[in-house]
Formats: sequence, structure tokens, C-alpha cells
Amino acid sequence: ISSRCGGNYTIARKALETLLLATGLMDVYVFENELACSLDTKSAYLDYVDCSDLCLVLVDNKDGVSEGVLAEIIRAKDKGVRLLYKNCI
Repeated sequence: ISSRCGGNYTIARKALETLLLATGLMDVYVFENELACSLDTKSAYLDYVDCSDLCLVLVDNKDGVSEGVLAEIIRAKDKGVRLLYKNCI
């Protein structure tokens, strides 16, 4: 799940994670659940994009797309990972 963090995004990310995990159909990665590691932050979340089949992107036009989310979108496109966008306007 890719989006800005904080505020309503935190609520949406947690709700989506809970719902998707409850189906038992997939594993879900959200950065805030990541344990500490020796990689820099950006490398850590981009590594998960590399091994994903789908990247769900939450965006809101008034907030724009953050640098981190844009990096995930670009990586997903480069790796052939399917992208699903939900515009939260």
C-alpha cells in the first residue's frame, strides 16, 4: 500500500491492510509495520515493490504525490508490477 503517511492516510492504510489480510488472499506490506533494518528508508520500501505483484496507490489531488510515492510508482512501472490507483478526492 503506497500513499502519504499521517492523518487520514494512516486510517486508510490500516483499514486496507486489515481488510486485505482478513481475506487471506494476499500478503500486505505497509512501511509503518517494517522492523528496523540496515538499509536506508527508501531502499527498504522499494525492495518490497520489487517483489510485489500489485501496488495499491492512494492519492488525493489536494495533497499531491509525495517523492516516496512517486519513487514507488516509477519502480513498479520499471519492474512490471501492476498498479491500482485510488483517488481520494
